[in-house]
Amino acid sequence: MGRQRLQRSINQLHEQQRVTSLNSTCFCLAVGVHFTVLGELYANKDLQSASTAGLGVWIGMAIGIAARVAVAFVMVGVFLLARFV
Repeated sequence: MGRQRLQRSINQLHEQQRVTSLNSTCFCLAVGVHFTVLGELYANKDLQSASTAGLGVWIGMAIGIAARVAVAFVMVGVFLLARFV
């Protein structure tokens, strides 16, 4: 009984961490782009350079997220390879 309860608690914690990680990633992406655009508008007062900077930040963050996912899959693959081969 106690062991099943502990396992259920651990599973709930892992689910919360996944949701929190996804929410923080999306939140940081949106906030980072908006603050970059606002900072550029404050510094240069030029909408084209501000939108270019915002697009650059968005592309950079998207590439970073894709790299994180790729590394996660590689880690799982290495684990499975070491575990079953």
